[in-house]
Amino acid sequence: MARAGIYARISSDRDGDQLGVRRQIVDCEEHAARRGWEVVDRYVDDDISAYSGKARPEYQRLLADIEAGTIDSVIVWHVDRLHRQPKELEHFIDVCEAARISNLASVTGDIDLATHDGRFTARILGAVARKESDDKSRRIRRKMADLAAAGKATRGGTRPFGFEDDHMTIREPEAVVVRECAQRLLAGESMRSICNDLIERGVPTVTGTAWKTQTIRRLLRSGRISGQREHQGEIVADGEWPGIVSRSDTARIRGLLDDPSRRTNRTARRYLLARLLRCELCGSVLVSRPRDDGRRRYICAKGVNFDGCGRLYIVADELEAHVVEAVLLEFPRFCGHLTAGPSGPAWRMFIDAQDRAVFQGVQA
Repeated sequence: MARAGIYARISSDRDGDQLGVRRQIVDCEEHAARRGWEVVDRYVDDDISAYSGKARPEYQRLLADIEAGTIDSVIVWHVDRLHRQPKELEHFIDVCEAARISNLASVTGDIDLATHDGRFTARILGAVARKESDDKSRRIRRKMADLAAAGKATRGGTRPFGFEDDHMTIREPEAVVVRECAQRLLAGESMRSICNDLIERGVPTVTGTAWKTQTIRRLLRSGRISGQREHQGEIVADGEWPGIVSRSDTARIRGLLDDPSRRTNRTARRYLLARLLRCELCGSVLVSRPRDDGRRRYICAKGVNFDGCGRLYIVADELEAHVVEAVLLEFPRFCGHLTAGPSGPAWRMFIDAQDRAVFQGVQA
């Protein structure tokens, strides 16, 4: 008896009730019963598009089980549930050929991947599915542009700070915070100072997570808070909702925040290992931050925007020199440590036991 795996997927499940994938599974189970196949597992990717290229965990598990020989047949409601990208279809065919699987059954019609005609049919259906997705994406983009030009509010996702769940009505307690933050920024106060103050006062975000400077920047730069509609980062129309701050304030804020002289993400030029190191104690990414005397350091930062322990400090010059020497003089061994995997702190990937004594000497 064939051991079948059922794969079900739906691109959008706004209600989260999984009704779409459940219907697919029921139909596939009935199809398996008619063919006399035993269903040994079900793989469900709910609310995940196959066109976007995002990871599909259950699809990857399906491939792994095919390679492991756990299943020898696959049932889907329609082959476009499996793929919307031709390159993914080709990889799927390769996996099935390597595992000697030829049984790909769909409720709407079977395809025998063991034959040239079957693979040809699958490729045609895959191309049609890709074309359909391209057309749908183009229609959606056009619709969103039209809605933006008409000043219509977006309704999906988490409600914006300062507004009720309808994305239209102002929530006054939060609006007071928005106005305060806007005026403080325009008066010259730093984003970090504003963020620290909100955290200390216990002002909640919409999702209940901690405030970060990036969150405040997005909030204050948004045209929404002054009743204006944005599309792809640009203000394109007056919105159909009231503003919390004036449009002149939004113009001033956007001019201030977009000023190139405010750029602070320049550390990659001065720090060779920026964003590559992790703390030995807590695993957080180390950040580049100089000492008061200007000497460069990598530290495990804690506080606003950072989740580190604040207990590890490493002088940058000595560490970077050690890494450069390892790369230039012992490149094969260095590559071996880099490919060891992300199971430990990043610096441990390329500094082995005999180098540890040297590394300990550069900690400040």
